[in-house]
Amino acid sequence: GGDTYSITNQIGANWSVIQVETVVANGFTAVQTVTCSGTVAANGTVNASCPYVVTLNGGFWYSGTSTLTASLVGNTLTYTLAGQDLVGDTCQWTQTGTDTRIGAVPPPIVLPIPTPYDFNGDGKGDLIWRNTNTGSTSIWLMNGIVRASVGFPGGVPLNWEIAGIGDVTGDGKADVIWRNSTNGTVAIWLMNGTTVTSTGFPGSAPTTWVIQAVGDVNGDGKADLIWRNSSDGNTAIWLMNRTAMASVAFPGGVPLNWQIAGIGDMTGDGKADVIWRNGSNGAVAVWVMNGTTVTGTGFPGSTSTDWEIGGVGDFNGVGKADFIWKNDTSDIVAIWLMNGTSIASSKVLGGIASAWKIEQVGDMNGDGKADVVLKNTSTGEVKVWLMNGVTLIGIGSPDTVSPSWDIQP
Repeated sequence: GGDTYSITNQIGANWSVIQVETVVANGFTAVQTVTCSGTVAANGTVNASCPYVVTLNGGFWYSGTSTLTASLVGNTLTYTLAGQDLVGDTCQWTQTGTDTRIGAVPPPIVLPIPTPYDFNGDGKGDLIWRNTNTGSTSIWLMNGIVRASVGFPGGVPLNWEIAGIGDVTGDGKADVIWRNSTNGTVAIWLMNGTTVTSTGFPGSAPTTWVIQAVGDVNGDGKADLIWRNSSDGNTAIWLMNRTAMASVAFPGGVPLNWQIAGIGDMTGDGKADVIWRNGSNGAVAVWVMNGTTVTGTGFPGSTSTDWEIGGVGDFNGVGKADFIWKNDTSDIVAIWLMNGTSIASSKVLGGIASAWKIEQVGDMNGDGKADVVLKNTSTGEVKVWLMNGVTLIGIGSPDTVSPSWDIQP
């Protein structure tokens, strides 16, 4: 005979079934309890552990563990559960059952990495500019390689600097984080497209503390602020709730020859991780983050120090951040496709003229894959590389600007 169970959890999730049976043998009544739990793997294999206990007339009889493994056959997952022998008095039974899944096993869930520079919430990265002479700001709303529209949110005194861009409200639209270089005050523009809807002041810090990165480290959909003390190497994280600092923590200190080179979700868990670079020997390290806690540190590799990380983004659309590099001596550009804290593969894209600087990495066309924005420091020309993994699939030049305008931050 057999029993039928339905395991409906998504791949990678936990499932469990509990069965209680009454068995009569040789005039004694035994109660058998079997609890099976496990996971469904991406290839359709069901893995489970089935501890079970048999109670005879209210007393403990025996217990054990049986391992269940089954493979996908069409849409049917089958398993067999075997009992144990009681020493001196054989008592053994076998259960069989089936799990029928409707349709094919679904693919693993990929959490898309949103571009942090999307000001109007259309899923496409935009560009924010600052005039280094006047303090004026400008936003280009982008559609791939084309500038769809431009807006001018306003001007700010030059002792205020744009320290980062990120969605601090969770509305899917990027906001602007400012820092006063004179007194250390932090201000945030809440944005709706190119319009500043309100301004908040979450706090201040001594000017030895510098905002190094902006990203969602606790997975609540709201960007947080990562700080570094330029004097002693300590780090701090402000967990943000809109324009308010919800809490602050200090993950630890790192020697000053290590610099924060970027931030991105390396593991695909929806939480930003911190990428470090050693300025002395070129080593790369990754802090895997869970909120303000460093859960692990990985060292994917190293390069010569004339290579610089130009940006961090998910180039192949698998939900895990990758690195783009530029060599300051040879002007060669390369990409590391990452799998957590390990290099899955790497590719040299080619060389570009030394006047071109990688300004931004983000999904410019809404296909779920990071693209590259470059600016010519001599001419002011802007270019967008549309990427598919390590392949350049399109290139465009949306406009040329005065050299006094810089892409922020």
